[in-house]
Amino acid sequence: MGITVDSVVIDTTILPLKLREMNLIIFPNWFQPEESLLLDLERVIRVSSTHPDRNQMTLLIDTSSISDEEANLVVSAVAMNLLMQEDLDVTEGPEISFVGQLDKMQWEVLLLCLHGRIILENENQQAINQAGVQTSPSYELDSFSDRRTGQFFFTWPINSFRKEDGKKRSLNIKKFEKFNPEMLNSIYA
Repeated sequence: MGITVDSVVIDTTILPLKLREMNLIIFPNWFQPEESLLLDLERVIRVSSTHPDRNQMTLLIDTSSISDEEANLVVSAVAMNLLMQEDLDVTEGPEISFVGQLDKMQWEVLLLCLHGRIILENENQQAINQAGVQTSPSYELDSFSDRRTGQFFFTWPINSFRKEDGKKRSLNIKKFEKFNPEMLNSIYA
């Protein structure tokens, strides 16, 4: 039963997000003034779209307080603006995926795949707390642009396994191993 639940969670939560080698998340405050929201998103999308490792990256955007359709309109407007003003084609950049309402188990699975959070000027603190990413690595946008893929790996998910003890640590390792046994084996070999 547990394996079925885990595979269902992975199939419904993880696979649609099109995760890559480097998975970062942002939590925009969708209810801030439109100008501030567009500026926050534009800065993140510009930096991630020009990052040297952009083809190995997925930028996850929290949409728990807005519909995916509304979020898509806003992100499309930002992408169009970057194309028109800076000739920056974001389709050649990272994968961009929306993360809607997730339950606790879905967040636990997703957190195992994240390499960190990019800090925005105006964030949705409630969503950050609900997702449980307060202890994940967080990067200011300026420092993120200088980081390469290898500098993100295992700074949080695996280190968090090592800090846990007993049964919880064992459960988390088993969950992660089901999703990516090769990575886990290379660390604990």
